[in-house]
Amino acid sequence: MKYALLLSMTLFAASAQAQLIVPKGTKATLKVTYQFKSEGKSSASIKDRKSQWRALRVVEMTANYVAETPQPFSALRKDDARNKQNIAGLQSQVESAHKTMQPTMNDMMKIVEKCNEDEDCIGREIAAYGNQMDLATVNKGKEQVGAAMQMATAERYQMWTQTSQQGTYRIDEDVTWQVYEMTCTDTQICKHTETRKGGGPVAPPAGAKSTAGPSFLEVDGTNKEMLGVLPVPLTPLKFTRTVVTTVPDETGSVTEETSKAWMLEAHQPDAVAIPGGLKTVSGTQSYKVAGNEAEGGVVTVNWTFTRL
Repeated sequence: MKYALLLSMTLFAASAQAQLIVPKGTKATLKVTYQFKSEGKSSASIKDRKSQWRALRVVEMTANYVAETPQPFSALRKDDARNKQNIAGLQSQVESAHKTMQPTMNDMMKIVEKCNEDEDCIGREIAAYGNQMDLATVNKGKEQVGAAMQMATAERYQMWTQTSQQGTYRIDEDVTWQVYEMTCTDTQICKHTETRKGGGPVAPPAGAKSTAGPSFLEVDGTNKEMLGVLPVPLTPLKFTRTVVTTVPDETGSVTEETSKAWMLEAHQPDAVAIPGGLKTVSGTQSYKVAGNEAEGGVVTVNWTFTRL
């Protein structure tokens, strides 16, 4: 009985909150820029080698989204203490209401059995029962049901599902190192110079029927926050690697290669406060990527959500 009560209450909808919860089907765009930068020189303590590097990688993504049906509970914050507390609170309210009203429901069942579906009899018995009911118990039950109803029907969370995405990228890197071994000295220079360049549209997966990626956003209308997973390229980014070298046992080469997934740590940003309405929301974050020389640097992410 109590689970049926919980389900029936969850099916109702309440009024929207402060323009953050919008009608289902509302559309929006999200523009994201990922920028990786690395620049430096090797220290004098590096034995038999000195190096210098400069790296820049930029990816710009634009994704389209549609608003889903508002929900009372979060789809992304299941491990969040606040969300767990809300769910536990609703369950507690439902169980309390069930416990308070259980004696009354039992008495109603007895009246139905006594009258054997005779509507006149049922009406008389319920009227007589109502005159004898404890109003304090009735009011308490109403308050508990009302509190549970308010929690279960609150349109607090709304998911935004990605429908498509597109983007561009640019890779521009230079790495040089000079070695000191055997015949290699400052007079007899042994140097390795490497350039990495690439760019253009971000290609969709081969044979893909949809350009939508695994990106989605969630708005918390009560705490005025946005959380989600940002769009990233669905395929590796290609670039041309050109090597010119005078280092013994090395030869120059030109090869096509693919970039590492250096954006993934920024794929799931922290929750961002929504200062006003949902028309425009933006966020930024930076984090370090570990790695040797040009592979280690800082990624800066800037994104802007715009409701259409």
